[in-house]
Amino acid sequence: TENINDFIAEQRALLHPFDMITYAGCKPDGSFEIAVEPAPFVTVTDGKTVKNVRALKGETVGELLSREYISLGSRDSTVPCTDDTIKEDCSIVVTRAFPVTIDADGVKRQVFASGMSAGELLISEHISLGGYDELNCDVNEPIYEGMEISIERVRYETRQKSEFIPYETVYEDSPLLKIGTSETVREGEDGSMTVTIKDKYVNGKLVSSEVAKTERTDPVNE
Repeated sequence: TENINDFIAEQRALLHPFDMITYAGCKPDGSFEIAVEPAPFVTVTDGKTVKNVRALKGETVGELLSREYISLGSRDSTVPCTDDTIKEDCSIVVTRAFPVTIDADGVKRQVFASGMSAGELLISEHISLGGYDELNCDVNEPIYEGMEISIERVRYETRQKSEFIPYETVYEDSPLLKIGTSETVREGEDGSMTVTIKDKYVNGKLVSSEVAKTERTDPVNE
């Protein structure tokens, strides 16, 4: 055992400190054998800086970055995610938060973010979308530096406009009446027309109107 330990200690000089010795033993012929699990090679790209490092077994992306003194801001992002375990020949890309402009509710403001979609950014900024609101991009579109997200608040209102349709009086000759006399055999009734109009408001201003429904009651002639 002492000889094996000495042998391993001697071979350590040829190994990386993060390499794992998974087996060490003596063969029947008296020779020594060790099995080594090499530490994963990792390339870290942070902007224009590229760094090649080795990872510990079972280490996560976040743990490696912390060990290498690469700090992340609250809106910085990484691929793979910081909670992912590092695998062999892993490549980590750090994206620093960049400016994105949000124009909503009469206020235009600049925020910093990375690694998320337009919809996710709005959620993180506590900006909700109504059922009819219009966005100048898809909610699933990844954000990019210099992007401007514009929200138009849209609502619809309906109103009704009614008017009556006057009845007409129809005269018919009758042999049953004396000349110069008349008799009403049916009272007339006015008709009506009701038009339902759908108004579209964008950011509080009326931009269009369209007829949604028309209801008509025909008059009854007298």
